[in-house]
Amino acid sequence: FVIIIAVISKIFIEGFPLKIILPYIFFCQNLFTNTPGFFGESWSLAIEEWFYLLIPISIFAFSFFFKLRKSIIFTIIIFILISPIIRYHKYSLDELPPIFYQIVAYRSDSIIYGVLGAYLSIYHHKWWFYNKKKFLILGIILLISWKFLSIYFNTPFFKANINFPFFSIAILCIIPFLSNYKIENY
Repeated sequence: FVIIIAVISKIFIEGFPLKIILPYIFFCQNLFTNTPGFFGESWSLAIEEWFYLLIPISIFAFSFFFKLRKSIIFTIIIFILISPIIRYHKYSLDELPPIFYQIVAYRSDSIIYGVLGAYLSIYHHKWWFYNKKKFLILGIILLISWKFLSIYFNTPFFKANINFPFFSIAILCIIPFLSNYKIENY
């Protein structure tokens, strides 16, 4: 798709440099900086692709030292911690880019909460199932709190350090209920 866009751009945009597409082919255009102007929507795809590449590699690497379940847990813990630490560090140095949410290094924690949910639903299914209503209530409370905080306390600190994990945890709390929800006659 990127190559098609590049060819069309080369045809219709005079002086379009084809060399700028190389990072897009390997999803490297926004590893540590914002996405350049060409194909700006690709930032989320790069975050997902790097996430889906690094998670199995991390689990595999940890499996040389631990059993599978512990390897998964260590991977989840590392990915939950690494992006917030990087974001906080950049924030404290006043070096956080304005559109930091588009950078791969700052966003791995947002997706890993889904892996945590998958882990809990597989390895702790009874607990996941029996607490679904409690987690639904907690998730709704967290979502309302997140919305309130994002409107009334939308500071740079909140945006950089609290916003993404808070929202991801709220959604994670709702997933047990939704994953066990059954619609009759379908």
